[in-house]
Amino acid sequence: MDKGAIIRLHNNQILLNSSFQNTILSITKLFSFYSGRQLRHS
Repeated sequence: MDKGAIIRLHNNQILLNSSFQNTILSITKLFSFYSGRQLRHS
């Protein structure tokens, strides 16, 4: 593998990781919001 390909692969990995973390964060926020509403209703 040439250096350029390795760098591109590494950058893609970073982008993938950050978007994955953003997704996890959004799901966590939604879940806590939803369970908070459920707790208040019951």
